[in-house]
Amino acid sequence: MGDYILAVNFGSGAATPVVKIGTGWYHSGAIMSDGKLKCWGRNGQGQIGYGDTTHRGNSANQMGNYLDFVNLGSGRTAVDVMGSHHSMCAILDNFGIKCWGDNQV
Repeated sequence: MGDYILAVNFGSGAATPVVKIGTGWYHSGAIMSDGKLKCWGRNGQGQIGYGDTTHRGNSANQMGNYLDFVNLGSGRTAVDVMGSHHSMCAILDNFGIKCWGDNQV
């Protein structure tokens, strides 16, 4: 605990600070101060939002600058994020909602 717990590395392209975190079962998402979203963890149902089922954050070169921002649509940013069993949802800056994963929210 304490100094032995490493901080999550969001990379040099991520605005700081993180303003919101949402978690599901074995996956998480964080909204940066500029509204961009990064997600990591288990991804068997596509619940971290990158359009695939590749887990991220459990091996070398998967966090920091290697972890992409989730594509929320052209010009869209997130104002809130929440996770569920194998799903994630984001409330967008235009008050739209986007969800991905197995959609059992």
